[in-house]
Amino acid sequence: MAYARTNQEVETTERIRKTIQEVGVSITVTSVTSTLAFGLGCLSSIPAVFWLCLYAFPTIIFIYFYQLSFFVACIVLDERRIQSNRRDCCFC
Repeated sequence: MAYARTNQEVETTERIRKTIQEVGVSITVTSVTSTLAFGLGCLSSIPAVFWLCLYAFPTIIFIYFYQLSFFVACIVLDERRIQSNRRDCCFC
């Protein structure tokens, strides 16, 4: 929704930059708190909780960097495709 509220006459990369500025704090705070929660869960003596947290802890960190790098790049490429009136590769 934040991207849709930006001025459509501005260049795509500028629109993405403004969107990330707006939602980046929320993404960061959510990722940090989830990482801390799962990191502290690794201290649990219950095996199921320990293993869940052990796998979730690095996964949250990976997803954070994925969202801010690869996913944003895909959004830029898709928006450029839309602006040039090309069809997408999925027909569903």
